[in-house]
Amino acid sequence: MYVLLLGLNPNFVENKRMKKLLTFLLMALLMACQNQTENTGIVVEKIQEKGPVAKVSAKFSIKGMTCAHGCGGKIQKELEKIPGVTATQLDFVEEREVNVVTADFNANATSVDKMIECVNTIADGKYKVVAAQEITTTLQ
Repeated sequence: MYVLLLGLNPNFVENKRMKKLLTFLLMALLMACQNQTENTGIVVEKIQEKGPVAKVSAKFSIKGMTCAHGCGGKIQKELEKIPGVTATQLDFVEEREVNVVTADFNANATSVDKMIECVNTIADGKYKVVAAQEITTTLQ
């Protein structure tokens, strides 16, 4: 079957080694494609708290930021383009390896996973979310 899928001559794959190799390569290709659509691998910590305003926020610990204005500003701007993100805040200290961006969002319009994916794809993957929290605040 994979002979036809790959457009190869059936005589080319008569060799058992070649069949095994093609099977392995096809499986590797399928697994690679599958990983691109899976979750980011980050376990999102869910926190419930009470406060004066009901809202949902996501707090992202991000590696790769070297400045507040360029890096942090770019991350905030890209997150704010996502429908459902209502505000962002940056907690940046130059000496830290990991800095924090918080995004307030409508949980019916977007998700923490979408925002993680957004951050991880900015500037060809320069920034990497290493931890995330979803904080749901209900009225006191």
